[in-house]
Amino acid sequence: MPNSLERKASALNGMIIVGSCMLGAFEATRPWGIGIAIFMGAGLIFSGWANFCGWYRILGPRGSKQPGQPSFWTGGRDAHIKGVNDHYSAQIYDATNRANASVSEAERKQHLDQAKALRAEHRQMIHEAKHAVY
Repeated sequence: MPNSLERKASALNGMIIVGSCMLGAFEATRPWGIGIAIFMGAGLIFSGWANFCGWYRILGPRGSKQPGQPSFWTGGRDAHIKGVNDHYSAQIYDATNRANASVSEAERKQHLDQAKALRAEHRQMIHEAKHAVY
């Protein structure tokens, strides 16, 4: 099984929470144990809500020095946006060419509607890529 960042982050979260519970078991260190557990729980809630994980920033790849980077890290946001543009440009171009080559008006309208839907989906994907956390 590969050693993914998600597994490392989950293991670290678990170890910190177990350690804080152990601190909370003793009267002298109870405030520290409860405080750390609350902090980690709040961090996990924020991570799920904001789709941002601090452990990924700490443990994740830096630059292009590490081999075997996950594809979403390679090139970052600009490379992802270029990939989305390339993917949708080819599909929109194909749908438009099929519309121009159509014999019947109904078939032409169907292909033009498909191209219009692809353009809307393309805009949505670009919007999501521009606001994604990398």
